[in-house]
Amino acid sequence: MKLKKRHTGGIKKWEISLAVGVLITIIVAFYANHEQQCLASTLIRLHVVANSDSERDQELKLKVRDRILVETESVLDESESIEVAESKLNEILPKIKSCAEEELKKNYAYYNVSAEICNEWFPKREYETFKLPAGYYKALKVDIGSAEGKNWWCVVFPPLCVAAASDNIHNAATGFGMTDDQAELISNNEINYELRFALVDFIGDIQGMFR
Repeated sequence: MKLKKRHTGGIKKWEISLAVGVLITIIVAFYANHEQQCLASTLIRLHVVANSDSERDQELKLKVRDRILVETESVLDESESIEVAESKLNEILPKIKSCAEEELKKNYAYYNVSAEICNEWFPKREYETFKLPAGYYKALKVDIGSAEGKNWWCVVFPPLCVAAASDNIHNAATGFGMTDDQAELISNNEINYELRFALVDFIGDIQGMFR
């Protein structure tokens, strides 16, 4: 008695399921990456790096941060777009450098300071009233001395760091170019926004693995 050979041709159900799963993953990843890039296109981060991790150098980093926020807020207050804000920051980079060094000298520290506008990868960051997913952002980067200490991150445009103190994040964000949806994404704690934020942040972390 001859045994019938099982038919092995054609596409199996698991292959279809795998293909559909991969396709959905690609679509979701594309959406999350696009959403992070759209968010990043509306803001400029502030990245201040201390000379070292000593207690004094960390205190100096915060003093320099405060001075930069004051200087940039007055210059960027009427900027209506990230393009205008970036242009103004580029114009005052020498002033930012000199103000930072002046602040250091007031505290009897004589480190050199460098300031530049660049694109950097940032990890997820949570502040008191808003959060930002991991990913690449345009940044005003200020290095103090050897720049081997811990970082300090926030946002110089829109002025979210300043607005955070008054719980006015949504108005600050939308007033400088963010959509209502983007403002909700970074400030809303509802479960649907939390899940959406987590997805965007996950894709940003994946990007960081290959930087």
